[in-house]
Amino acid sequence: MTDNQSRSSANHPGSLSPLLLSPEVQDLCKRIDQFFREYPKKHQGRDTSDLLMGVFHVMRPEGRANPVWMSQAAGSARDILYPLFSKEISEANLMRLFRKYATGSHAGGKISDPRFMDTFGTLDEIYKKLSDLTHLGANLKAFTPKEFAAFGDSDFEKLMENYVRVLGSALKLQQIYVHTIIDSIVQKKKGRSKGMKEDLKLILGVNLDARQYFFAKADEWWLGWLWKNGFLSITSESEEDSRPDSIRIPELHYLVRMGGKCPANVVNILLKIPVFPNVSNQTLLYYFLRICQSLPAHQLARVVKKIHKEKWPALMDGPAEQTGFEYSKMCKTLVTAKDYKNFLVLAKTVLIVRTEEEIGKSSRYSDTPFFFDYLSHTEIFEHLAAIEGTYAEEALALVTGVMAEVVALGEQDSRRRGLPESEWDALMQSMRSKQINASVFAATDRYSFSDVDFFDFELGQMDPNSFQSDVRKLVAVLKTLLDRIFGGECVESKQARRVYENHIVPLPDSRVIWRLKLYTWSLLPEIFTKELKAAFFRLFEVERYYDITSGSEYEKALQKGFSVLSEDEKQDFVQKTIQEFSQLPEDRRCDGSHILSTILPFLNGNPQLKEQAEATGFELDPNHEPRPVIRVDDEFREIQSRGLDPLEDFGSRPVAEIAGKLRNEWTLEELYAHNTERDRYNPVNARGIGEQMRDDMPRRLPEYIENAELFFERDVLDHYYTYLYLIGIEETIQKHRSTALEENWDGVIDLLIAIKKSGEQVPFERGRREPNWFDSWLANWDAVHLVATDVLRALLTEQDGKALLELGKCRDRIFRIISYLLSYPEPLPEDEQFETPSNALDLRAMHDDADGKWATDPLRMAVDTVRGRAFEVFTLFVEQDGKMIRRDAKELYEKVLERENTRALMSMYGRFLPQFYFRDKGWIRTLLPQIFPQDAVKKWLYTAAWEGYLTNNLDGDIISDPEIQNLYQRALEIGNSDYPRGQRHSKEPNEGIAEHLAFAFMRYKEFELDHQLLKAFWETNNLKQHTHFVSFLGRYFISWNKAEKFFTNNPESKRKLRELWDWLIERVTEPEILMELGLWINLDSGIFEPAWLVQRVKQTLEKTNGVLNWQHELDKVSPLLAQAAPEDTLEIADLYLFEGGARVKNPQTLFLWDSSDGWIEAFEILYANHTTKEETATLINKLVDVGGNAFWPLKRILAENS
Repeated sequence: MTDNQSRSSANHPGSLSPLLLSPEVQDLCKRIDQFFREYPKKHQGRDTSDLLMGVFHVMRPEGRANPVWMSQAAGSARDILYPLFSKEISEANLMRLFRKYATGSHAGGKISDPRFMDTFGTLDEIYKKLSDLTHLGANLKAFTPKEFAAFGDSDFEKLMENYVRVLGSALKLQQIYVHTIIDSIVQKKKGRSKGMKEDLKLILGVNLDARQYFFAKADEWWLGWLWKNGFLSITSESEEDSRPDSIRIPELHYLVRMGGKCPANVVNILLKIPVFPNVSNQTLLYYFLRICQSLPAHQLARVVKKIHKEKWPALMDGPAEQTGFEYSKMCKTLVTAKDYKNFLVLAKTVLIVRTEEEIGKSSRYSDTPFFFDYLSHTEIFEHLAAIEGTYAEEALALVTGVMAEVVALGEQDSRRRGLPESEWDALMQSMRSKQINASVFAATDRYSFSDVDFFDFELGQMDPNSFQSDVRKLVAVLKTLLDRIFGGECVESKQARRVYENHIVPLPDSRVIWRLKLYTWSLLPEIFTKELKAAFFRLFEVERYYDITSGSEYEKALQKGFSVLSEDEKQDFVQKTIQEFSQLPEDRRCDGSHILSTILPFLNGNPQLKEQAEATGFELDPNHEPRPVIRVDDEFREIQSRGLDPLEDFGSRPVAEIAGKLRNEWTLEELYAHNTERDRYNPVNARGIGEQMRDDMPRRLPEYIENAELFFERDVLDHYYTYLYLIGIEETIQKHRSTALEENWDGVIDLLIAIKKSGEQVPFERGRREPNWFDSWLANWDAVHLVATDVLRALLTEQDGKALLELGKCRDRIFRIISYLLSYPEPLPEDEQFETPSNALDLRAMHDDADGKWATDPLRMAVDTVRGRAFEVFTLFVEQDGKMIRRDAKELYEKVLERENTRALMSMYGRFLPQFYFRDKGWIRTLLPQIFPQDAVKKWLYTAAWEGYLTNNLDGDIISDPEIQNLYQRALEIGNSDYPRGQRHSKEPNEGIAEHLAFAFMRYKEFELDHQLLKAFWETNNLKQHTHFVSFLGRYFISWNKAEKFFTNNPESKRKLRELWDWLIERVTEPEILMELGLWINLDSGIFEPAWLVQRVKQTLEKTNGVLNWQHELDKVSPLLAQAAPEDTLEIADLYLFEGGARVKNPQTLFLWDSSDGWIEAFEILYANHTTKEETATLINKLVDVGGNAFWPLKRILAENS
């Protein structure tokens, strides 16, 4: 009989009494069946527990009429242990091993665990006594004849009681006893026998934790023996075995630890373990690299060839999988030991170039060609650049070989042709195709060097975190090695030629290599005269001359190598330059001027040629310096705009004079004309004038206000200056408020009125300035109106109860300005057409992620548009205009609402609904159908308004209004599909409504669980809303450290929370919702008592399978729960730590446990309590068995109280 009911109460046919088994016997039945299920020698035809049932059947009073009942009962009890203890059965098993070590007949060290010795010593004695009783004393082993004769019924009952207790303990604490055996075995340093090998093989085969524990305890004395006897078989020897679990992690941890103690032996082992390119060996490599990074140089040298042969960097998934720090330490070790031979082998391995297929079509065009995202971490380039002597040329050979492979990627890319997968892909292919077809070079450079000058390019000049920095460093190393090899005083022509032809000539034909060759030839112009001449005159042989001259290298090579040409060749070069470049457009002729300026010393010695060049229109600059397309030091250089006047002169001019100059001498065109190429990073422009106005304005603010109207004159004064003036006013108010409070702002208001009147007469142009205009990037009229709203907002915003502007006599003018701004045509519906993204980045985002969120949320759009900000200003105006909303303000509100057709403005209507509602509830109620329209065609206007409303905190009693409650009811029926596709949200709507209802539940008496709105909320099938509701209550009210004041003012809320927890446990079935109750576990806020809390936590964990989303508080309160309700807390520990943690390998639980002191204290309390002592020990065994080393600290509790 195996079912539980049969075990607890079984009726024998006839008059036999029911068989009642104690809980201890029932538990032992389960454990022995579980044990024998995994044991090869099983009892045939019956469960092992049937034997135990048979014992207690015979022991009933009716069974004792049988004269040999005791022998039969003892036989059944003995038969349970027979397969484990009998010498007639050869299979090794744990129980036999435990018995052997408990009785002292083993090869290990001393055992100090008295519980273990008592358990298995007693079990051995019981087995022998049962054998004597089974055989009716025929061959006594445990009893003396006198003891056997005196052994009665009560003695047998005690024997079986002890049998159940001891065998139960042996099975309950099996994993703890496994550790005990391992502790004994690892003590044995010498003289390890064959028996110990068999013992260790058995014990390590129990489970993963046994292996983890043994290899954590074993020291260097074990290394050789373990390898010799096959205990360090790290992985499968099959290349096809790619299972991640085929790697034996505990053994690898041991090897890592031993690498620092006996490196030679560890290297011997490493060299015998093959590494295949499969999933499992990525884990293997991780540990091998950890070993190698700590090896001394002479041992590391033994492994380098293996690393190179098996191409370790290429075996990882991709660059993101490797940091390179381990290789950094290995390189440093070899270089410090001056073992350049092995360092270069390792460097060649680290610099393996990925194939085009490995990089993948979806990779960035400028992605790294190597198997590391940031090779700079390895410092390999610095080490290569520092190599001198005989190994310098070997380093050069290595670097040029790698460079050739990198350039070849460009060749592959240029040949690759496939159908475009998107509009973005088609655009990129088209651009690359045009560049490739027109280029004079065979290969397209995949990596940009437009900011590089090879003549002064050094390591350390690039951003170490750039994806291109590794390729640039490679080139910098190449240049450094060339300098070292060709820069010596005794460089012979033959040697230079040999190095050049062996290592530079074979490089592919690309622009970067061309520029590198120009630099190389210029190092030794007398030796490379032929190459320089061909390079200089190549300028006139190609269609696109700038492919040859791009960068600074061509001109600098001219500077250094022009002298090696013959006189006729020099004159021919000048004549051809004049002829070719004089025929080019004006903007290209300057390139000819640069080339001729580079060889100006030669022209100075040939006056006729110089005159010819100047007469043809070329400007010869004696200060000309060749420069790359983008200079390295310019790449991050800030542009400093300036005005024509120094600031002190600017500040001395009357403001009216400044305004006049803006119309004449300081127009945008006039300022632009003052700039030359030297002013590239310090130009004279309108922005510089604006910065001067901004700095000057606080010093004489009244004068700027008085002359405000001079800063707007449509079609006369560029509106960028109007924009700059308003920006300066707004910034001055923000930064100098105390000064601003004393001013009369009529002048600024007059300026805004002037803009309003002009816009009403003739609408302002929208969009950017004229195409191709040099200042097309400057602010347009939309920006002017936008900053006008900012100025109004600054004037109307109160701080410390004061605003800069009291409406009073200027109310009507301010109102007219706001009315105008609320009619301005920004935004328009087409501005928010999310179905057709307006730029290439959005097109790419849509292609990469069809469900991605790329549409702007309406509230964000509103605050970046004129009408959106104007509505915010309108709200400020109404708040200052008195307690009641005036008629004209209501009419404006209604007028804008009636014609509004943008999501942006409707979100503002929702956002500021409370401000208008609390001033006139009745009036707003009549407008709710327009603010939140029902028409299907206006669905997205409704969702925008609702989302805007949800961004408010729930203040006042607005949610108590039935009309408002209807809005919540309606909102509960909509889902994500009702919002525009992929829309971003300022406030995620599901979270927003959950927070509002949670606030209402906590703050308002009428919002009990049976309130119709809360009932509707919980009846919806919206998991996100429900989980956020529970989570929000935990974060904002229960765990919040400032919640005490709230509960003082709202004492009933504590009751509500307790009732809600019970309601959730009773009604909710989704574990995801109940998991959020982890945030509720708190004894600091006074909401819950320990005895009450422990029951709810247990019930919650039962429904979530032991998982919580927030576990810190449970850890914190566990000792208090253990004191208040030890038995329930033990169940909580089992559910949370075992079922929801160790058994399912929950990383959150295990991570928190690692840093947890609370649970350790709780276990100490539980183990010290006699009612929970044994079950606590059992749970500790389970946790160690399944959870492994994370739970080893719990063993201390058992040992200290043994």
